[in-house]
Amino acid sequence: TGSSAGSEGTGSGGTTSNSSNTSTAQEEEKRITARIAAPQSAVAGADAIFRGEALGFIGEPIQNARFLWNFGDGATAEGKSVLHVYEFPGEYAVFLSASSGEFSATARTRLSVAPTQVSIVSIETGESGFIEIKNDGVQDLDLSRWQLGAGGRFFPFPSGTILVSHKSLRF
Repeated sequence: TGSSAGSEGTGSGGTTSNSSNTSTAQEEEKRITARIAAPQSAVAGADAIFRGEALGFIGEPIQNARFLWNFGDGATAEGKSVLHVYEFPGEYAVFLSASSGEFSATARTRLSVAPTQVSIVSIETGESGFIEIKNDGVQDLDLSRWQLGAGGRFFPFPSGTILVSHKSLRF
């Protein structure tokens, strides 16, 4: 599993005026903050989960903020917590725009996507048959939403099926 990296940015919005006893107006710009919680690395073809946070003027979480994501590979999404699958290995800049009312903020982080290194290492036919797959990558791999197929039949991996780095599983 990838570790989580946070990235924070700031934004701006409307201004407010404060009057002093000497009748001079002073402008203070109010700002909200956006943060990204995301893995620092992922594997091509596997799920990566991104979470956004919007913080108000004094650091309080903003309820009902709008979150727009750009994953750096041509894909976008909307939502506080989103799932994205990178098709190709590479380095990507992930961009988040958070807004609430007239205020907005942005944050950015980087993500390294490694090639998928899964292979079929053994097949046993018959009633007690199996297919053994191996993860030769350096990261554990979440196989949720993946499936094996042969002869027109498919086996979907149960949610939360993890193929540990440099290990194999039989199905």
